[in-house]
Amino acid sequence: MRGKWLLGCLLALTGAHSFAGDWSGLYAGVNGGVTTMASDWYDQDDYWNRGTFRAHSSGQSLGGQVGLNFQSGATVLGLEVDYRSGHIEKFSDLNGLELKDELKSLITLRTRFGLAIDEGLLYGTLGAARAYSWHTWQDLPNRSKFGNYKIGVVYGFGYERKIGARLSLRGEYVATRILSVTRRVDGPPAGLSYDYEVSNTLSHIGVGLNYHF
Repeated sequence: MRGKWLLGCLLALTGAHSFAGDWSGLYAGVNGGVTTMASDWYDQDDYWNRGTFRAHSSGQSLGGQVGLNFQSGATVLGLEVDYRSGHIEKFSDLNGLELKDELKSLITLRTRFGLAIDEGLLYGTLGAARAYSWHTWQDLPNRSKFGNYKIGVVYGFGYERKIGARLSLRGEYVATRILSVTRRVDGPPAGLSYDYEVSNTLSHIGVGLNYHF
């Protein structure tokens, strides 16, 4: 009896919140938000800080996205390419040792999987990322700059809602873990060199506006 009552409630809930919005098809739009970058510097040779130093920095980012959704009932599956640009940088001075972290842009290729409820879409996202970032290590007179394009994993969740026949507004949280890079840098003292491993974690909170074709 309780099972039938629960099933009836679920059916009633599903009927009351039908997938009125059609999310299938191609869309494109713009996005903006705040990105926080955490950079972990690991001293592999215990020369400088004997462990890991973490630096944080935040900044605004702007970009755009294009994607394609497939819908079956209330289930929505999609694929999206997202690009964000924004110069985020952090300077750190540790007893004369200067570190600089820079993030110039990020591009992601993500799957989206969600549930359509009325005119809204609740979704999760998972995919791959490619970051354009640089790291600078400086202990005068020695200086080393390394980085360039690095790959990583991106994941998050969001909510999107129709605000017109072809427009939708969304908010989302996305985290990105960039694979670490190791660089050997010269001393002092002269003639010696040391290995440093640097990794990045990005957190992004943003909003976006999409046009559905």
